[in-house]
Amino acid sequence: MIREVLFDVDGVIVKSREKYFSQRLAEKQGLTLEEVMPFFKGDYQLCTIGKANLKEVLPKYLASWKWTDSIESLLEFWFSEERELDAKVIKIVDRLKSRGIKVGLVTDNEEYRSRYLLNEVGLGQKFDDIFISCRMGVKKSNPEFFNKVIQTTGLKPEEIQFWDDDQENVDAAKLAGIDGRLFTNSTEIKESLL
Repeated sequence: MIREVLFDVDGVIVKSREKYFSQRLAEKQGLTLEEVMPFFKGDYQLCTIGKANLKEVLPKYLASWKWTDSIESLLEFWFSEERELDAKVIKIVDRLKSRGIKVGLVTDNEEYRSRYLLNEVGLGQKFDDIFISCRMGVKKSNPEFFNKVIQTTGLKPEEIQFWDDDQENVDAAKLAGIDGRLFTNSTEIKESLL
C-alpha cells in the first residue's frame, strides 16, 4: 500500500517552462548559449549538491554575461519565470492529503531557488516532506538520494511512489525499490492513486 507520494518540482509541480533560464538570459543579454552554459555545467552543479553557494559563485560570471545589475535582480529574473504551478497536480496533492496519504516534494535545486519555491511560491506549507539535492548532498539521478528518502521517512520502499518527468530519476528511484513513475500528465497520477 502506498503511504507517501513524492512529486518532482520542475515539470511536475511547477509547469514546464517555455525556455530555460540559460536561454532567457542569453536572449536578454545578446549572448550565445555557449557563453552561458559553462556556469550550468560547472559551478551550478556543485550548488545543486550543496558543495558551493550560488551567490558566491555567480559574481565571476556577471561580466561575461554583461549583467550590470545586482545578483538579487539576476535571481529574481531567473526564479520569477519558473514558478507557475500545475493546478491539476496540486489538486491531486490536496486529495491525497485529505485521504491520509503523505506527500513529499523532491527536487534537484540549489539553496536559494529552493527557499524561493518553499517560501515565496508556498510549496513549503503544501508538502509533508521536502527532499532537496543541495541539502542531501546528492542528486535524484543517484539511487543514494532515494535511499536517504527511505531512511528519513521510515517507510518501506514499496510504500513510496515517485513521479518525475525525467526517466533517469525514475530509474534511480526504482533501483532503490521505490515505485518510480514517469510523469507526462496528471491523468496518469489520478489513475494510479485516486
